[in-house]
Amino acid sequence: MPVVFKKGKWNPETEVLESRHEIERCGTSNEPIYNCCVRCNTRNLIRAVETKNYGLFKSLVYDLKNIPTLFQPWSDDTNVVPFSLILEKGDTKMMEIMLDIKGLMKSELNSKDDQLREFYLTNRVKPK
Repeated sequence: MPVVFKKGKWNPETEVLESRHEIERCGTSNEPIYNCCVRCNTRNLIRAVETKNYGLFKSLVYDLKNIPTLFQPWSDDTNVVPFSLILEKGDTKMMEIMLDIKGLMKSELNSKDDQLREFYLTNRVKPK
């Protein structure tokens, strides 16, 4: 017999999912999973960081058409951000991937800040 639900009361049969459940469900695929909106596409970055998938992470950093930002939290109620996860884990290889832009020469250090800003903020797809 179905349980009678009351407005404002939590359904005890509802399972609360965390980010690790989503990461486990998607697995360690090398392909990005774009099954929702542009804003949700950034969850691929967290999945890549959690599974230490460097190939996926690099492809997402340079995907300007599907990834709007590299600093999007997992959801509104969490502060899980790819950049902070990289720092927590001390993953220097991912940090190098994130900060090494294709075509940026070592001799162009004066304009590096402008190029980083343009790469991470300006040229990316905008969420609707």
